[in-house]
Amino acid sequence: MKAREFEFIFQVAWADTDAAAIVYYPNFFKWMDQATAELFKSIGLPLSELFNQDIGVPLVEAKCQFRRPAKFEDEIRIVSRPAILSEKSIKIEHKVYHQDTLIAEGYEVRVTVRINNGNIVSVQMPARLRNLLLGGDVG
Repeated sequence: MKAREFEFIFQVAWADTDAAAIVYYPNFFKWMDQATAELFKSIGLPLSELFNQDIGVPLVEAKCQFRRPAKFEDEIRIVSRPAILSEKSIKIEHKVYHQDTLIAEGYEVRVTVRINNGNIVSVQMPARLRNLLLGGDVG
């Protein structure tokens, strides 16, 4: 089964840029986080639903390599896909494009945890989540 791929498209806002109208670098991490949230929503398991089941997917590692700047009003397309799944963690790779030009690429590593009375404990990823991320039926 091939991992699911997801596209998140948006326009760079003025608030995302510095005085030269170039995107301030932390925004790439924010966008990768948003792309991940949209990926979970697209498979029918929005993060809010997971939290309602006392499951969380906190970020434990993130990296981004910047290749070209993004500017105010650029249309950005982030292509995200789960790259490595272990029993308790997921690595989501992100490629960030402006038009057809790769402007950044990076990844996030997240772990699945159970939240119980304020305690957070790493747990095995629910089978349904693993199946959906790997490209199983969403319907």
